Amino acid sequence: MARRTAKEESPHETDFGTPEARRQAFHVVEQPDPQDRQTRRLRVEQDMVDWYLRRSYVTQIQADALRKWQSDAYLAGLMPACIAQYERRIPSGLDDLSDIRLAAQARRDNAIAFLTVFGPNAVGMVEAVAVEGKSAGRWLMERTGGSPHEAMLLLARYTDGLARHFGLTR
Repeated sequence: MARRTAKEESPHETDFGTPEARRQAFHVVEQPDPQDRQTRRLRVEQDMVDWYLRRSYVTQIQADALRKWQSDAYLAGLMPACIAQYERRIPSGLDDLSDIRLAAQARRDNAIAFLTVFGPNAVGMVEAVAVEGKSAGRWLMERTGGSPHEAMLLLARYTDGLARHFGLTR
């Protein structure tokens, strides 16, 4: 049997630059390999919801609320999807809108109306974290100049409210 050796990556081979940035951008998952009865390590790209959950910055319920927001954005057609044999289509009105897309847009509109009660930055921050993959601290510093600690407090408040809105908590 051939032994696998770890290949060192130079910072110039990836888009992530430093080894610390690569460690933060990828999460290593160990998966059993049935071929040689060993465990192989897979690098899986992660989003900010997983990153916050793994580091215990958000609770499981808060992460579920962010994933619900993320899935509604995906179903409403706001997130890109990899589709085999993709062809560009010209929207032709109501024929392109399915019931699933309309329901997702309605859920999203209701959630946006609910989040606007929390303040002007609530929708933007939740959208940045769940859909765009930005960190809450970076988004708040770009928008208002607030601190990352303040951003995590606001994100926890917004996601608690979102979890109540989606019926995940009381």
